[in-house]
Amino acid sequence: MKCCWFILGASAFVSGQEDPESRRQSYPDCVNGPLSTNNVCDRTLSPPERAAALVEALSIEEKLQNLVSKSQGAPRIGLPAYNWWSEALHGVAYAPGTYFPQGNVEFNSSTSYPMPLLMAAGFDDNLIEKIGTAIGIEARAWGNSGWAGFDYWTPNVNAFKDPRWGRGSETPGEDVLRIKRYAEYITRGLDGPVPNEQRRIISTCKHYAGNDFEDWNGTTRHDFNAKITMQDLAEYYLKPFQQCARDSKVGSIMCAYNAVNGVPSCANKYLLQTILRDHWKWTEHNNYVTSDCEAVLDVSANHHYAPTNAAGTAICFEAGMDTSCEYTGSSDIPGAWSQGLLKEETVDRALLRLYEGLVRAGYFDGEEAMYADLDWQHVNSAEAQSLALQAAVEGMVLLKNNGTLPLDLDPSHKIAMIGFWADAPEKLQGGYSGRAHHLYSPAFAARQLGLDITVASGPVLQDNNASDNWTTNALEAASGADYILYFGGLDTSAAGETLDRTDLDWPEAQLTLVKVV
Repeated sequence: MKCCWFILGASAFVSGQEDPESRRQSYPDCVNGPLSTNNVCDRTLSPPERAAALVEALSIEEKLQNLVSKSQGAPRIGLPAYNWWSEALHGVAYAPGTYFPQGNVEFNSSTSYPMPLLMAAGFDDNLIEKIGTAIGIEARAWGNSGWAGFDYWTPNVNAFKDPRWGRGSETPGEDVLRIKRYAEYITRGLDGPVPNEQRRIISTCKHYAGNDFEDWNGTTRHDFNAKITMQDLAEYYLKPFQQCARDSKVGSIMCAYNAVNGVPSCANKYLLQTILRDHWKWTEHNNYVTSDCEAVLDVSANHHYAPTNAAGTAICFEAGMDTSCEYTGSSDIPGAWSQGLLKEETVDRALLRLYEGLVRAGYFDGEEAMYADLDWQHVNSAEAQSLALQAAVEGMVLLKNNGTLPLDLDPSHKIAMIGFWADAPEKLQGGYSGRAHHLYSPAFAARQLGLDITVASGPVLQDNNASDNWTTNALEAASGADYILYFGGLDTSAAGETLDRTDLDWPEAQLTLVKVV
């Protein structure tokens, strides 16, 4: 009898609540609608001129309603509502601004790639660019269909310095050079070959800056103050964002929940203006900064950097943030305006940046947009599926082989497949995911090969006897087996967004099960 371990580290499948057709976004009518008389529709003008014409036509009430992620538009002039929150970390993913219709219909699934930590482990920059291109094509097809916007919050370029951080699998790893290369090639693919002419999508590098903490010992990411020396900032924590802003010239940056040296990131003028725009010259276009979701409220409620929510809101916009991501109106933009804390020139500056971004993505160009032809036929292509497989193969690491591998897969051999990950396809996809076109487990693959297998699940963190008797089931599966394959790993009950690990130990319940079999 021979035994192998398969260590699988993925986050839980992210599901979404299905909504009716009303979830589909509408786009500007620059041919027949009231907006057609506005110069934002004049493709002979420069992007700044087009954005300025639109902002000039808005009333102050309309301006204030469009400073949040779920912007209301301005029906009076024909400007549709727009949701500045789509996700594509490793493929088009569920988000408030991204939707997957149910059933056997178009846009019911997207190509799912490995988590960035695995993709980056292949050290194949050309492959990363190809994957970025494939994701960008599908993301733009989603945008053209109305099931998403044209901006996507990807990539996550925070450094995975502490392996206890719950969101480490979203990142390219801990090495700053590797992160920079990943950021360079993934955004090159996402944004398209001629971003100065028109962007395929607006990619967003996140979370700026010093973000690698979720929740520990009574402190959460919402009130965490990252104390970082100037040398560490310059040489480590800011380097990936320097790549994004100065070198790759991405269209958007997301400011983080945490404070840096006492100043909340989204209220940090040193980060948002002095470094990002003045030092890195992230001003070639009117690029914009979005907050992380509810981060504006944190400025007053959790960091206590401002006396009121209205004051905190104003400080963020004055510092250089341009839109507040929020679920239910958590910032106080109306209060900041009515109390005279928020200047109209600051409001206009933010809106000019936001709408120039959409102009540069072809949002107002209709069928004349450079990427208007991308549709459902460009989703789940054979090439995209092949890239996903290649990324998985190149990123996997064999830690040790004592001569057991490769296995002799003779159909006469009996194989016991034990562990939580042996037959849990929904867990294998990872966090920030959509609905995958293909999603198969190791057990499924074994069955497709015609192998004689017996499957027994197992624990993730603790032995839950209420649902399964792991030991009994595993021993039964192992009995008489020629090979025992153990599939272990962690899901979001152990590490993920809002949840850090407290140690690096392998889950005791899994170790116990391995020792038994």
